Formats: sequence, structure tokens, C-alpha cells
Amino acid sequence: MRSLRWQTGGQNEFDAPENEFAFEIKKVTEKAIDAISVDDLARSIQQIFEYSFGEPFRFEGCLKVAGQIWSNTKS
Repeated sequence: MRSLRWQTGGQNEFDAPENEFAFEIKKVTEKAIDAISVDDLARSIQQIFEYSFGEPFRFEGCLKVAGQIWSNTKS
């Protein structure tokens, strides 16, 4: 899967160590394989990030990223 840039909320792009989001990347990758739609994947992404960071993530932002992942993995 190619890398994607993602801005969340009002933050700029993440400035973090390379393996900082390994858990989230692994979980999103697993969900991308089984997702039945872009909306399904977006809901999974939202749940993963809300669980990991303990704060709400906007569905619209997750949907945008899910669409990018979907187009790269399901085509």
C-alpha cells in the first residue's frame, strides 16, 4: 500500500517518528482488506483512531482517507 498524507482536525501533517503509528497502520490495513465499502472502511478508520488517541475524529476526514486507500487497494 502506498503512503498517504493525512491531516487530522486542525493539526498539520504528523511530525512523528517513523514507527509511531505502526499499530494504527496495521489495523487500518487489516480493515481495508475486509471492508465492503468506502463508508465501512471510513468507520473502521474512525474507530481505530478514536480508540488509539482517546478523542473524536471527524468522519469526513476518515472518509477522505478511506477513499484514497480504497482506490489504491480495490482497483
